[in-house]
Amino acid sequence: MFKGYVDESGMERNRSVVLGGIVGRKEECDLAAKEWVSALYNAGITLPFHSVEFWNRTDGKMHRPYAHLSVSDANLLAHLLTEIITTPPLKPIGVAFGVELFMQLSQDERRWLTTNKRFGKDWPTQGAPTKPYFFVFQACTQVATKEVPAGEKIYFVFDRQDEFADRARILYDETLALQNEFTKRMGEAIVFTSKTEAVMLQAADFVAYLTRWYAEDCRSMNETALECFTKMAKPTESKILMIAQENLDEVLQRCPFRKTFWKGLTKPDFVEQMRMGGHNIVAYKFGNEYHSHHIRPEKVRVIGKLKKTERGDGSAEFSFERSQDEDRGR
Repeated sequence: MFKGYVDESGMERNRSVVLGGIVGRKEECDLAAKEWVSALYNAGITLPFHSVEFWNRTDGKMHRPYAHLSVSDANLLAHLLTEIITTPPLKPIGVAFGVELFMQLSQDERRWLTTNKRFGKDWPTQGAPTKPYFFVFQACTQVATKEVPAGEKIYFVFDRQDEFADRARILYDETLALQNEFTKRMGEAIVFTSKTEAVMLQAADFVAYLTRWYAEDCRSMNETALECFTKMAKPTESKILMIAQENLDEVLQRCPFRKTFWKGLTKPDFVEQMRMGGHNIVAYKFGNEYHSHHIRPEKVRVIGKLKKTERGDGSAEFSFERSQDEDRGR
């Protein structure tokens, strides 16, 4: 049995939303939890670890539960905690998404990213187009589940989240309802609890905080914080992901409402060009085929003809000529 411990850092009021944590077999996580508590105890810390207090330093001094530590001792502790959670087979995970970038997307794109429901009459009520947390929630659970071998299951434990817990459970259940090879590895339910009850949530807080710090302003990170994050995020097998403009095309490639493209990245195909031109088309390209939601044959009608023009550089441009019947029906 695998365990995934996940905490969030940042919400819509911040520059980015991040979920981060630790994945490993239960017995490995239990051992790491003991080592974590021992490291804190030996440093004279008896309260649950909170990154926001630990990394808050002014005039070369630590504060609150860490005030008795010198900065150099605190840095040694940070390196030790990093060593505990990066020692194989434990693996730090994380997903960061900038709020501004999320809000640049169309509303349908944002709905699609924050739900598992298909397009239908109730589509305007689906998803959470102002809450990137729910996309990051789904993405983080997917990243974690991919670390679980076939035939095993992962059970998620999240830090207590009064604002989004109910909706997160609904979203998780929607994912389970898909019933594919991926969901077979996911436990039947998720748990929200405290950092006191689940020690490894303190480690998840450590990962999430450093990930958000790096995503928002890596230049402001002190040397130790940057070294700790680098040890978690830089290995080739790292599972800490930053959603940026450069890789958002990949995230949206199966979105049936996709309208958002940036120069120099994936170019829109003819279906996407038609949709960008204002035509109501719900479809996406998967390999060499176009997929859409189930549509009754009697509901299909010809709305016009598509014309393809070859450019000098070998690329193609598509134009659309609306049928006369369609014009009369407008």
